[in-house]
Amino acid sequence: MSRPNKRDKAKIVPNPRLDLKEACIVAARQVIADEGLEKLSLREVARKLGVSHQAPYRHYENRDTLLIEVLRRCFMEFGNHLANRPQADSPSHDLRLLGDQFMSFNAERPLEYRLLYSTPWPETYTHHEELLLASQYPFQILKEVLQNLYKTQPEKLKRVEADALFVWMSAHGIVSLAESDALASIRLEEPLVPDLLEHARYMLHWSISSALKAPALV
Repeated sequence: MSRPNKRDKAKIVPNPRLDLKEACIVAARQVIADEGLEKLSLREVARKLGVSHQAPYRHYENRDTLLIEVLRRCFMEFGNHLANRPQADSPSHDLRLLGDQFMSFNAERPLEYRLLYSTPWPETYTHHEELLLASQYPFQILKEVLQNLYKTQPEKLKRVEADALFVWMSAHGIVSLAESDALASIRLEEPLVPDLLEHARYMLHWSISSALKAPALV
């Protein structure tokens, strides 16, 4: 996971009115924001909350169980953000709105986005059923949007998952490049940079719209 930056810091403040289980989640996210994922520990969470270092163990067996719950909630928040997009007037418009929601989540919640998609998972996490279900939620929303888009062309429904994966990978690539220093090395013309994300969104939507007119792959 990339190191924390100034946008992340001081955005998450534990609420003393929360019960300890919930306060641990809030404090864990603050530790990650302020110091990086590698600094997360139950002891550090306890320090943030001003409780004994044994107190978090009442609810979380170890660091991994706490981090799994943080990840699960972040996936659900991301999925809910996508689901709560504005009402569309057509399936094509809905796809554009979904793209806008995707980009806005990263802009508004950069810590959570990087935590979800720039953090290698230990192998044990892949066997955690609740986390796996939550991680599939945002992608499932995209698949449903494409299924609705293709409903007038049933022969193309069989490629929904492949097209959804293309959109997903492209959107993640756009966001990741925009957040990194990689664009600077390309030496883009300065006037192009402010419109880069908008152009990328347009091209991504154009590619799906063009696919609707193309023959179905056999």
